[in-house]
Amino acid sequence: MSDPRQLSIAFQPGTLEQYPEFDDVIRAAVLTSRRKRGEVAADCDMSPSTFARVIHESGDLALKARDLPALLDALHDTRHLVLDWIVARWLDAPGDKVERAAAVVERALPALLEAVATLTEYRHDAARQTATPARESVSRAPGPGWAIPAERQR
Repeated sequence: MSDPRQLSIAFQPGTLEQYPEFDDVIRAAVLTSRRKRGEVAADCDMSPSTFARVIHESGDLALKARDLPALLDALHDTRHLVLDWIVARWLDAPGDKVERAAAVVERALPALLEAVATLTEYRHDAARQTATPARESVSRAPGPGWAIPAERQR
């Protein structure tokens, strides 16, 4: 089980990067839905074979604009993918992206600073525990606070 105090950041591509074309996001919403494709086709007033030709990557039929509302209604568990794509494509201004990125950094920064302080404290404690008496010949390792006794350097 993971430590609840540990910061976890998951980087995932944005909706537009993940689904470059509208057809891609429609296909993803259909294929990841918990509903059977035949049920979705029926809700869209299409036969299963026609629906398959619409959503298939090399399908010879395109989704008509008038069919989109019925499709979104039928995909109640995954329609957010399509809506997120539309918002990202036309409503997401560059300034909004910067604000969201700043908010992520502001939320993560306290945990990162705490982690740096913990690591620094641990490093200083380890250096104090491995420090050798002054009478021994000591060679400095690269980096402050770390020493290696001369007899162990071979």
